[in-house]
Amino acid sequence: MQTGQLTEEKALAILITNLNRKTKICGTLEIVQACKYLHNLYGSYERVAKKVGAGDETIRQYAKIAGLPKEVKNLIENGLLHGMEVPYQISRIKDFQRMMETAKAVHNMSSMDARDTIKYILRHPKKSVEECKRRIIESKRTTIDVHVIIVPLSDPVIQKLKEESHQKSMTNLVEDIIKQQLSPKGPVSCTIRDKVLTLSLEKYDYEKLMTKEPKIASERYINDLLARQFAENTQSARVS
Repeated sequence: MQTGQLTEEKALAILITNLNRKTKICGTLEIVQACKYLHNLYGSYERVAKKVGAGDETIRQYAKIAGLPKEVKNLIENGLLHGMEVPYQISRIKDFQRMMETAKAVHNMSSMDARDTIKYILRHPKKSVEECKRRIIESKRTTIDVHVIIVPLSDPVIQKLKEESHQKSMTNLVEDIIKQQLSPKGPVSCTIRDKVLTLSLEKYDYEKLMTKEPKIASERYINDLLARQFAENTQSARVS
């Protein structure tokens, strides 16, 4: 599907026919352009998301890709960087040279390995990109038992995430809170799609969580944990 000269009708069609399906009809940059166009038209990610039936975090992440330099966009256009998640994570890197090194380093990796490498690069700004990539590749050679928890997030938690996701994405906010509250030994990985949190923990941390709350109650526990952290943040802001 060619975007040509975008109109509201054409941009809506692009998002509606692509964001609610696994196999995309349009390329990533076409979806990005449509998100940016509608965001400029409607004035908020929430209004765009409601109009096309997608999560506003998804719209926000696609729109963020629009700000990538043309060198990175060329890699996307040529099929060297796939999907939305990897380009979005690259967009979080502020230094242009490091961004370009990262984009070139991960273009031949799987989406999961590329995402993990970029997150490691973001957490270790003093390490070289190649060292970060090497460490991730080496870690993948060890078999790790990972457990996944699916948590439908409550409307109040989603609202607070939206309010506080100015400097960080909702996904990164949740990761930071989980790390702060649970103090896991292993890495924490999560995604949020349409108000549903997918949380991945290594076996030890998963079992530690299950000793606090059985699996059937873990959804409520995670929601309560996030809500409690937001309440503490609000209280701290009032005191200061």
